[in-house]
Amino acid sequence: MTPQTPLAASPPAATRAGAASHLTVRDVAITYPAHAGKPAYTAVDGVDLQVDAGEFVTVVGPSGCGKSTLLLAIDGLVKPSRGEIALGGKAVTGPGPDRAMVFQEFGLLPWRSVQRNVELGMELNKRSDREAKARELIRLVGLEGFERHHPHELSGGMRQRVGIARALAVDPDVLLMDEPFGALDAQTREIMAEELLKIWDQRRTTVVFVTHGIDESIYLADRVVVMGAKPGRILETIEIDLPRPRTPDVRATPEFQAYRARISALLFGQTIDERRVQDLS
Repeated sequence: MTPQTPLAASPPAATRAGAASHLTVRDVAITYPAHAGKPAYTAVDGVDLQVDAGEFVTVVGPSGCGKSTLLLAIDGLVKPSRGEIALGGKAVTGPGPDRAMVFQEFGLLPWRSVQRNVELGMELNKRSDREAKARELIRLVGLEGFERHHPHELSGGMRQRVGIARALAVDPDVLLMDEPFGALDAQTREIMAEELLKIWDQRRTTVVFVTHGIDESIYLADRVVVMGAKPGRILETIEIDLPRPRTPDVRATPEFQAYRARISALLFGQTIDERRVQDLS
């Protein structure tokens, strides 16, 4: 399948044909105040982003560009200094059950079994069907038969599957993923990308996925948001017109490589600009 406009930036979500914005980030800035002799620091400035319901959006950028900070703000754990974030038309003012986060650190409770870890959020919400729901999600992430195992008995990839199941257990409107495969080896990371797409294809939960990996960002996404640093801002948003369901062989196609070259050029240019600023300072 040949993209119609393989390197073009996508238009704002509100103007895309038939699109209904689900998550809206409008002119968001996040500044950490001065403390302990350190000056105030602006991590994110002037970020505008709209994500449609059921869309898979990846965010890629250099270290320190504010990717994770932006994700925390969407989750309600960090308050913007300026601008607003809304989900389903309602302002985000703090954490809520309509959002769930998956971090790079697995964050599983070591004394709980797989089943009990997946049930955790449902326990807090006092769901009466949590045991059946947890079993369903354990099957979905490919861990059937491991319900009674504890985290130390699982591989890194298996532990992250538990984390994904636990996040999905609360039926979030948006799944936020902050470098969820960053601690895994390269082979396991690719396998987990495959598994995540299978899960997403079944549930079509809205996903915002932060990564440092250019190939990973393209392979997973409907759109890739490329961020630059100091302060964090969006350089470009690129529509990924590759066929779904995605298979590993798509990585070898000219279309995939064209996307990779475009994103690499954006990030390389950002690095060159940072070096020039450092040389002048």
